[in-house]
Amino acid sequence: MKERKKEEVKEAKVTFVETPFDANLKVALTPSEVMEEAEKMARLQMEIKAKEDEAASVSKRYKSEIEGLICQQDSCAGLVRDKFRFKTVRCTRRMDWESGMVTETRMDTSEVITQGFQERNIGTRI
Repeated sequence: MKERKKEEVKEAKVTFVETPFDANLKVALTPSEVMEEAEKMARLQMEIKAKEDEAASVSKRYKSEIEGLICQQDSCAGLVRDKFRFKTVRCTRRMDWESGMVTETRMDTSEVITQGFQERNIGTRI
């Protein structure tokens, strides 16, 4: 009998080969895994909302800063176009009582800015 078993073993043919491998397959989540993912999703949603609010706030701030810069640029453009600006300049007013002439002069350039006759009011001096 021992001989017969050896013969049977010799006669047996290998008809398959088995090798392990990995594959991505659908696996159902457990209830606790579903809960973990739901909590993670809620936390991420809150972070997204916070970032969106922050972005809107930053955007409003930048928009305000840009509008301020545009206003300054427009002011500069007006000065360049007109080539002058108004500012307080020290002046003198000279009133000649005999001739009635009033002369206003800039102190920075000595330019006469207005000159004219004053109406004479009896008994008053300006």
